[in-house]
Amino acid sequence: MNWRPTILVWLLVIVGAALAWWVSGPLATQAPEATTGPRTLLTPEELPLERIERIVLRRGTDPEMTFVRQGDGWIQESPFAFPMDPFSVRQLAAAALGLESSRQIELDDLAHGSSLAALALDPPEAVVEFVWPDGRRRIDLGRLGVAGRAFVRVDGAEHVDVVGQALHERVLAMDPREWRQRRLLPETSVECRRIEITAGDSRTVLERDERQWRLAEPVRTRVDQAALEAYLQGVAGAQCTGFIVDQPADFAPFGLVPPAGVLAVTCGRDGDSTRRLLVGNPIAVGGQDRFGMIEGTPAVVRLSGDTLARLFPGAAALIDPTPCGVRPEDVKRIRIKGPAADFTLERDLDVWRCPDLDNREASPRAVANLLQQLTAARAGSIAIQPFPTELEVGFVTLVGFDLRPLATVRVAHENESGLWALEAGDGVLRLFPKTFDVALDPKGYGLEAK
Repeated sequence: MNWRPTILVWLLVIVGAALAWWVSGPLATQAPEATTGPRTLLTPEELPLERIERIVLRRGTDPEMTFVRQGDGWIQESPFAFPMDPFSVRQLAAAALGLESSRQIELDDLAHGSSLAALALDPPEAVVEFVWPDGRRRIDLGRLGVAGRAFVRVDGAEHVDVVGQALHERVLAMDPREWRQRRLLPETSVECRRIEITAGDSRTVLERDERQWRLAEPVRTRVDQAALEAYLQGVAGAQCTGFIVDQPADFAPFGLVPPAGVLAVTCGRDGDSTRRLLVGNPIAVGGQDRFGMIEGTPAVVRLSGDTLARLFPGAAALIDPTPCGVRPEDVKRIRIKGPAADFTLERDLDVWRCPDLDNREASPRAVANLLQQLTAARAGSIAIQPFPTELEVGFVTLVGFDLRPLATVRVAHENESGLWALEAGDGVLRLFPKTFDVALDPKGYGLEAK
């Protein structure tokens, strides 16, 4: 009788039983199996995205950062106040809500082959805490694993979850300062009342009275409405290009004490809110970018050369280039003083007459051209300087229907270059080419002097 097959079968059974005992016994003790199976780590009920009103972030030895919802936006509350980009803050919470756990390891099992410390969870590399009116959720972030995985622990649970790296990338790989609002002066709006631009010894002041803006310094004059609107939009939308350092021990090395330039924007119906942008030294020798800071907010930012050029224009760029701010239809009478004559033109229904020359009718085209030159023509360039009296050739006074002067425009002409300079009592020279040719003689209006 052949016993060999039976013996072989029994040997296989014995070996199989031994292996089963070894796997479930000593081997299982040395390398416990984790609970597997992908699952959503946090449900919307466990982390209500839209109800979160406070987020606390702790990263290693960095100062604790607290973000608080304010209306539709967010602010950094600590270590100091700073407006946040709402989208970036929302992405932080969304990254937490989107985590999926691929494995779950019980803490009791960790004691045999690993530890919370080995997973960088005791202490954690970072902690994010979300708070809403009737609840809170804390997520401890541990080290990164392999194949795009990472370790987290929620609310001090008795297990560790293996998740994707999305939250780690946002919390640990990104600089939280990059979540801040980059707009420098977002308050600039319809409620803006005053703007002061100081750069070295140069100072420009814009003031609004009700709906009308005027230049108050370095001279008092009209502003170019199109240029002003573009400037205000530029100020409201201006952004820094990066955050350099928070709460330095000394701001002087950045050229911010005292600053090289200041842009102050005053808003509010009563003008009771002023925000100042301070501009410091160039960041690099020969470079256009400079250090900057919002006064009262100890964060040094980077300001690009293009941004600075928009925020700190010369006063001339904002001045109305037309000689005077009078509408032609409001003019009843025109007094013209030239080198050879001093005469008056007066509106008589649809025609203009000269009372000084037998009430003769003046050329309607010549009068229309003069009014267009004084009220609508845009100067080729503008200079803020005293009127050159040595080049003066005359003046034109526009009088309203109430017989009160509306504006007086002085006229200068340089024979050598042919340039014309007009000034309306505001200390601003509006310069025109030689083809401008202001008519200051009765002949220019089809009239003969007496």
